[in-house]
Amino acid sequence: MPSPTAMRAVAISGVLLTGCTFIAREVARDPNSLWLITHNVCVPDQRQFGNPSPCMKVDLAAGYVLLKDPNSPTHFVLTPTARVAGIEDPAILFPTAPNYWDQAWRARRYVEERAGRALGRDEVSLAINSINGRTQNQLHIHIDCQARREGRAPCPRERNCSILGTIPGAASG
Repeated sequence: MPSPTAMRAVAISGVLLTGCTFIAREVARDPNSLWLITHNVCVPDQRQFGNPSPCMKVDLAAGYVLLKDPNSPTHFVLTPTARVAGIEDPAILFPTAPNYWDQAWRARRYVEERAGRALGRDEVSLAINSINGRTQNQLHIHIDCQARREGRAPCPRERNCSILGTIPGAASG
């Protein structure tokens, strides 16, 4: 018979998987769900309990949350904690606005952890959807590994890896 600790771990894993599946379905259905998850779930959980769940990370000082895409082993999404509709929102150009691109580039370490190896600059992509190509009414930056390059090990989800290019001049840190 499994130990109580093992049974507890299985129960917690089941709850987390159910939560991730629920989040994925909600994001697919509601164009405001990314904002609602960020604003109504992740940020309050971080403030009240010191736990960003279901987000991977909540950085209130830097003004962003990091979500893991439950449908991919390496895909993450960085979204502001403030209401920002998209890349066209004039608020992101204010001198005091957070540098979401820099934070997304720094978050590539989560992609590397999931990929199981260090990724070169040319193997990581940051991408956003245009106003006409997005399904969410909240700015978000996709962070993922790209398709396999000659002589390099593949990303864990090779057949679905992004074919988008890296951002020239992205921060190196």
